[in-house]
Amino acid sequence: MQRLTTNNTPALGRSQLKWYRIAPVLPNPCRPRPWQHPRLWPLLFLAGPWGCGLVPQAPRAGRPHLVEKGHYQALYDGAGRLDRVAYDADGDGRADVLTVFGPNGAPLRAEIDSDKDGVVDRWESYGPDGRLAKVATSRRTPGVPDLWSYPDGFGGVSRREYDDDGDGRPERAESLLDGVVVAEEFDTTGSGRWDKRVVRGPDGAVARIDSDPDDQGHWRRSITVSRAPGATVP
Repeated sequence: MQRLTTNNTPALGRSQLKWYRIAPVLPNPCRPRPWQHPRLWPLLFLAGPWGCGLVPQAPRAGRPHLVEKGHYQALYDGAGRLDRVAYDADGDGRADVLTVFGPNGAPLRAEIDSDKDGVVDRWESYGPDGRLAKVATSRRTPGVPDLWSYPDGFGGVSRREYDDDGDGRPERAESLLDGVVVAEEFDTTGSGRWDKRVVRGPDGAVARIDSDPDDQGHWRRSITVSRAPGATVP
């Protein structure tokens, strides 16, 4: 069992979620303390109030501590603020959801193993107000995000970005309005800049094609076109 210290806080960013087994820091005035060995803790809880220091007390100020209840583990920092919560939905000893919280108590980010295979396949990022700002998912390689979705604040999605070649950067993006694609952007040169944009009309037909031939980050050329609804972008 791992003892938590301030500099040993488990971090996100790993491809496999770990179900944290961190020993709470329990103050005890008695010396020696053989009963604080984790393997003996179940016996101590059964022993009840008899004996010195057998009943766990509140953690010391300035030290992080862990609270476990059912499928949840909540980790608090030394100031008593919630730092992260791990949730093991199926009880297999591995966290299926790991959420990190900010100093104001709002969530910052989360890693989710939605198919319970032990590998992260969904990454959530939250804004300063605690609202969901971006969701990354893995379509091809396990543990590697290649699709980024941006919520519109009303239960839908306002934008999607796709990494189709697996280099970690999006090459294609869609802007949506009420679930309908109204514009598409492309990085055709691999520079990391959008150099082509296709704007669609209300019926889905291509209305205009914008381009940035010099890769300067500005749409410098525009071509108005007329196509059938849902036409393939040239």
